[in-house]
Amino acid sequence: MELREMKKESAVYNRFPIVIPAYQPDEELISLIERLKQNNINNIIVVDDGSGEQYQNIFRTAQETYGCCVIRHVVNMGKGRALKSAFNLILCEQTDAVGCVTMDCRGSFPVEDILAVMNELIEHPTDLILGKRILDATSMPRKSRIGNKVLQLSFHYLVGIMVTDAQSGLRGIPAAYMKKLMNVRGERYEFDTNTLINCKKYSVSVREVNLKTRYSARRNLTHLRTLKDNLPIYLSFAAYIYTSLVASVVDLILFTVFCNIYDGVSVLEKTQLYVALATATARVFSATVNYRLNYRIVFRTRSSQTASFARWVMLCIVQMAMSAAAVSLLHWLIGGPEVLFKIPVDFCLFFFSYYFCREFVYK
Repeated sequence: MELREMKKESAVYNRFPIVIPAYQPDEELISLIERLKQNNINNIIVVDDGSGEQYQNIFRTAQETYGCCVIRHVVNMGKGRALKSAFNLILCEQTDAVGCVTMDCRGSFPVEDILAVMNELIEHPTDLILGKRILDATSMPRKSRIGNKVLQLSFHYLVGIMVTDAQSGLRGIPAAYMKKLMNVRGERYEFDTNTLINCKKYSVSVREVNLKTRYSARRNLTHLRTLKDNLPIYLSFAAYIYTSLVASVVDLILFTVFCNIYDGVSVLEKTQLYVALATATARVFSATVNYRLNYRIVFRTRSSQTASFARWVMLCIVQMAMSAAAVSLLHWLIGGPEVLFKIPVDFCLFFFSYYFCREFVYK
């Protein structure tokens, strides 16, 4: 009975191959493979990412002694390319594979954690599974805790995905998503970040599994790599700030001009409607400029210009109404130059606008 259960368990696990990208590994790789084998995990793919001749003994041991499939790169091509090479092999030769589990070659994760991610992928074969390491807050400086939280929240705001451990190397990836990832940019560590970003594009849900492995944010290297890997996201947001500033300058200049023009009309002045009318007129010009810049530079969407522009017009109408109402109310309550209220109001609406551009307009 016990032998039958072990065979059944092994057959299930074989449909979820383990992928281990390795560059100049030590004996920890062999130790990791031994532990996996002891737990009936036999479908193991190791990628030799250009490690060099002096490391070939380790890869031969993995292949000949433990029966691992070894993929070799002549030169170091990066983690992203190593994963794509393994994905290609699985999709071409293991057509019954439901997904795979990826991890590093240093043996950072105990088998219990690996099985936790694999079992979660078995239960949810269409979701991306992230192994969430325990944050070692007791030994973490206060500035590191704050930095870690800022990175987490900024990733959520800029990408739209809330994850606790975005840099975890222990992941369960469904087969359908593996095929999509073959065309995703990123040949090195940035591929981990791009894997998360593209979940939105391909409507893949993300699940986190609590692990026993502890993660200390003391390691400045991890933070620096996180910042480096996320740099395209921050540059994209910086580009959005730039396009918004250009449009805001156009908007403020035109708003001031039209306020002076409409303020001379007594009916509009008494009812405060001149503020709304000046806002609307200026926004027509500035919004058109902003849309074109965002379409080409920031979001680089594949959706048609007609559809995205229609959604952009809807967003502008809502944002314009909110801006006009807030500026009118503040001017009525406090008095003074209208433009002094428009600047802080539009600054707050800027963050509202980015969220809806990401989720609704450009998708």
